[in-house]
Amino acid sequence: MRIQYNFTSELDEVAERVKIHLEYFNNKTSLEKDFIKIIQILQEEPLNHSLFYDEVQKMRQNIVKLDHLLGESEQILLACQKIERGDIPTSSRPENDNPQPKAASASADASEFQTALSDLNSITGALKGMKRKK
Repeated sequence: MRIQYNFTSELDEVAERVKIHLEYFNNKTSLEKDFIKIIQILQEEPLNHSLFYDEVQKMRQNIVKLDHLLGESEQILLACQKIERGDIPTSSRPENDNPQPKAASASADASEFQTALSDLNSITGALKGMKRKK
């Protein structure tokens, strides 16, 4: 199950937070080891087709998760770049004010940034949930 949630961060902290999500995935999943295991299965005589299929499916699922994570990371960092260039207006709210932008006044790009950041967090939560099920 996927969930979406938000959190607020300073602009200069976003890259570090994205890095944390990528490192979490990398520490939890080893595509290189999965690939080596598939090659080893192919070298065994007789070939265990069922094991081969299972390992290929597992690796493909992990590649899809990584692709999603990378896509969201790209969207988040692209939004940060636009903010830094001044392409997306930033608000001048006080720090203690409500950090959620009002829907009517939020730009489309800022909304995309929030969505991408939420999706990235959703993936991390889903990965944690999958780890607990094993």
